[in-house]
Amino acid sequence: AEFNYTDAASIPEWAREDFAILTSCGIINGDNEGKLEPMRSLTRAEAAQMLCRMREQSRKESDNSPTL
Repeated sequence: AEFNYTDAASIPEWAREDFAILTSCGIINGDNEGKLEPMRSLTRAEAAQMLCRMREQSRKESDNSPTL
């Protein structure tokens, strides 16, 4: 996966695919300096924001799924 973040090289190999998925879906975004800071701990607010974005993504996908 290719990342357009200045600190992309610091993403551990085992986490690269997950970061690729989460950034492509808009679940995680870089900061104003173009960094992801993948080794930094999340704040509670950042974790809550990610959960809200995942919930929204899930709702969008369920709205677009065909009904049986």
